[in-house]
Amino acid sequence: MVLASAIKRPRIHLNSLIIMKLEVTRTPIIREIIEMPALLYNLRDRKVYASFHEYVKPSRIRAIDQKCAQVTGVRQDMVENADLFPPVWKRFKEFLQYHDVLRDPSTTAFLTYDKADLNEILPAQLAYKSLVDSHLDDLSLLSPISRLNIKKAFARQYKLKQTKPLRKMMGQLALSKDERYHFGMEECWSLARLVEAMQHDGWRPRTPDLSKTQMKVPKSKPIVSPE
Repeated sequence: MVLASAIKRPRIHLNSLIIMKLEVTRTPIIREIIEMPALLYNLRDRKVYASFHEYVKPSRIRAIDQKCAQVTGVRQDMVENADLFPPVWKRFKEFLQYHDVLRDPSTTAFLTYDKADLNEILPAQLAYKSLVDSHLDDLSLLSPISRLNIKKAFARQYKLKQTKPLRKMMGQLALSKDERYHFGMEECWSLARLVEAMQHDGWRPRTPDLSKTQMKVPKSKPIVSPE
């Protein structure tokens, strides 16, 4: 009989994290990406070594309303002269390729606070734009990359029975300041600081912390809010 504790788990060789927080429009039906920030975090050096940040002009609504601006921090003047999604997405792929984080998916993981960014929002955006630009269906490019579940990793590291929201995780590690937790780039930096603090406390990525990225083209109409 082999004890469970004696079973060796496969070692994880993560080098980089792609920290993302997509901001979208908040209309009752349509959700389009309006801000696309990302940080590349080196787990060995314990620091951010590259960043990507662009606003995206929505193509299916005329203007960003006040409620959306309050929640996301993205105003109409920020997206008015921004590019539509296709060229922004192209530059984001070039950013990842330039920093060589896509060559070996086993050494890289996405880090998003909410799994909806990768499992719902991005696939829906790609599915809609692929109706116009067929070359944009790049789910196969990103799907092999795992997603780091920061809530689960935090709970495991600090032996918590339940997961915590980001603000409380930051507070527990004395990292709370005036960060606007639901604003795109600000949340990316909060997540990076959280990972750095966890590493300082001895955290290392483990198999239970990772989940498969479920990037699937929605069967229903794309970019439709479930609300």
